[in-house]
Amino acid sequence: MRIRKLFGLGSALLLLVLALCLGGCSSSYQAADPLAGTAWIAQNDGSWWNFAVDGTFGWYQDKNVQDDNYYSGTYEAHRGQAGLDFLAESLTEFEHTRETAERMIEDNGKFDEDYILDNFICFSCNNQSFMMNGQEQLDGDWQTAYYGFLAEEDSQLVILNLRTGTWYWFDKEEA
Repeated sequence: MRIRKLFGLGSALLLLVLALCLGGCSSSYQAADPLAGTAWIAQNDGSWWNFAVDGTFGWYQDKNVQDDNYYSGTYEAHRGQAGLDFLAESLTEFEHTRETAERMIEDNGKFDEDYILDNFICFSCNNQSFMMNGQEQLDGDWQTAYYGFLAEEDSQLVILNLRTGTWYWFDKEEA
């Protein structure tokens, strides 16, 4: 009887530790996504980009019109060394290498203390819908990728579109 009680108590403690560990692992995944739960306003045209905690995004030409003129889909984002690894291992089709990104970080870091590896961000968007003038424009999924920096204490997103070579500046929208 005593062995059975000890076994029952030991099993309960093991389950508790396992639950805490899995809960912690799940939380750390969310913390690893630097864009989750954020929204950004483009400095050049006022467009609005929203990144949900479930890994989906929406880019809207006009924040107040969310049923037309938008891209939506899923995204994956990484920061720092993980961003460089993601670029080198998962985004090879874009012809931007780890070395290219490292050189960009080094060159920009000479002029702005925010442009360092710790603030480097790399992400891809799997565009699943592109609505323009009320018509779906995509025939299938289409990937775009970006890299750059989360600057000004994570209040500014400065990114290069790896498909077009265009730089964009976004300000974080305050909740």
